[in-house]
Amino acid sequence: MMPVTPNRVSGRLGTIAATLATSLWLGACAVQSPEVPRLEFTVSVSVANDTTTIAEVASDRSEFLEINNDALGIKFSTEFGADSRQEVGDRLSVTPQSNSFSTQLGTIALPGADVPAIPPITLQQLVGDAVEITDGATIPFLPAQSISTDLEVPLESVTSLVIESGGIVLAVTNTFPVALENVVFSLVDNGNGGRVVDTINMGTIAANGGSATDSFDLAGESISGDLELGISAGTASGTGVVIQGDPGIEFSLEVLPLEVSEATAVISQQEFAADQSLDFPDDRIQVTEALISEGGLTLRVTNEIPVIMEMEFTLSDLQDPTGTPQTFLIDSLGAEPREITFDLTNNRFAPVDPLALQLSYAARTFDSGDEVTIRSDGEIIVEAITQALTFSRVAGILDNLELEIPEQTQTVDFPQGLDNVALAATDLAVYVTSAVGFNSGITLDIRGINSSGQTGSLLIDEVFPAGSPDSPQSIIIRPESEDLTAFLNLLPTSITVTPSVFVGDGISEEVIEPDHWVQVDSVQFGAPAAFQVREATQIQPDPVRRTFDDDTARERISSNVRSATVRTTIENHIPLAVGVRLFVGASASTVYTNPTLVVPPLNEPAFGVDAAPYSGGSVSASSFNTQNVTLENDEILKLLEPVYYTGIQIAIDGTDGDVALAGSDFVIVQAGSQIILELNEDLVD
Repeated sequence: MMPVTPNRVSGRLGTIAATLATSLWLGACAVQSPEVPRLEFTVSVSVANDTTTIAEVASDRSEFLEINNDALGIKFSTEFGADSRQEVGDRLSVTPQSNSFSTQLGTIALPGADVPAIPPITLQQLVGDAVEITDGATIPFLPAQSISTDLEVPLESVTSLVIESGGIVLAVTNTFPVALENVVFSLVDNGNGGRVVDTINMGTIAANGGSATDSFDLAGESISGDLELGISAGTASGTGVVIQGDPGIEFSLEVLPLEVSEATAVISQQEFAADQSLDFPDDRIQVTEALISEGGLTLRVTNEIPVIMEMEFTLSDLQDPTGTPQTFLIDSLGAEPREITFDLTNNRFAPVDPLALQLSYAARTFDSGDEVTIRSDGEIIVEAITQALTFSRVAGILDNLELEIPEQTQTVDFPQGLDNVALAATDLAVYVTSAVGFNSGITLDIRGINSSGQTGSLLIDEVFPAGSPDSPQSIIIRPESEDLTAFLNLLPTSITVTPSVFVGDGISEEVIEPDHWVQVDSVQFGAPAAFQVREATQIQPDPVRRTFDDDTARERISSNVRSATVRTTIENHIPLAVGVRLFVGASASTVYTNPTLVVPPLNEPAFGVDAAPYSGGSVSASSFNTQNVTLENDEILKLLEPVYYTGIQIAIDGTDGDVALAGSDFVIVQAGSQIILELNEDLVD
């Protein structure tokens, strides 16, 4: 804030040479005598009479200073404007995760069946021709008989089975006039070397119609279709035996429904099904109900089961524009992969799970007709190839759906030399317009770099309420951040703000459409002008170019100047002590680094004045200082160069605490010089 005052001072000092030249030239024109006595006379030149208020000092910094008579503060903003308006647009979309599902056939179900009729074993066969067996005859004595025989019981259309569960039921009826004793049946697998699969012991079966039923357990057995029933039994002896009909042993075999893990057989229709889901990649969009404006789903199906089948696919979460659930049937699916695509445009999406798309399918094989070898681990493979589902309207929960807003960079032209200024307090205001139907949040990634190359960063997270396109809400967010003051105390000359808006709080259920929008209008940084100067600080404004074009006047002055004195009075009405020096240099780049003249010299105190008394938050009185500085002849000549540059260096002392500036605070600089000239023949030649 101080740089302007020295510029004005240097402007007054820079007029010394021009004033001297004019006065002396006019004097030369008035003298006509070739003989002039040696006389001395004094020329008084006003160097400065300037009142500078802080408001004037700060006027050229109005882009980041807020000025009034009572206070002065730092205020600058990063403007985003209409370019930052971001519609939800096609961000209301989600791509379910593609997936591949393998579904096994599972246990193969074979229906139950009757075994072809087995001829009975008759009593006549047992006794042979020695005894005639006729209906109604009485046999005085019927000796005991032994029975040992094998009966073929083939399984139709079966070559082999690996059985998980099931069995064969055997029913036996005894119409002999005597009991059967020690009745044992064996199920023999001729296709596997005559292995006995299972044995049934029925004990005794009564005469004249006695019966017994039992079953062979086939669970865990691997059998062929070439089976045999082995019978071992005996008959009791009897006297006065009356024959009724054609007595015999009758057999009935029934194969129960079988569940097998492998079969080489004629396979009847098999059915199996699966429910799958295609998960959403994240929980940003949790749909209760939505209308799909664009999207689709492709299914590629491979049948690795050696039977032809049909498959019906259902997307139970979706209804087409007519309200019909989405289904699709693939018939005659053989070994060649098949592919189908669901067009989901204008479908209503009302999912059971708000974070997934449900997919179910049911498969039905056709009867094989011929024998095939089939296994329970045979499978179908369904590859789900997803597309983005873009919603034109969503009712549900949004959780941090991101709207990226282009970053903006703001240049801040802090005066040089304020490196040691420490701001006491800062504030930040974010201006947002919300036309989105969800409570939302904003993240500001703020990065800065100062003139020394130091960098800093700041991350702000805040929330703001919902609005709507019909009633946009203008919102001011004033986040509190302990890091903001430290960030601004870097005095960053370039600040980049990258906002990201996150729609939805993950809790509230609302409705959103693509034309909903959010706009970040501006981000404003501010600080009251209460700050601390941590240590002595120098401010060096840009040098000012000066010229003195009259070579003749320069020569006359250089030979007649005897001495020059500068008297400077400074009234300081700001709460900071200041010291001022005038620098003169041959070029703008060397004014401060390699000056030709410094007033007062560097080994002497600067033109200075104490800080004005300060109480109650404002300056209560002025401080004064008056100093005289004598310039040597060669120093005066530095101001008579054809082209030279002047600059003002302002030194500010460190402060013990925070101070505040007001726009009405001021500094008055009054400076005048007395130049003593010798009047001789050089002046009038």
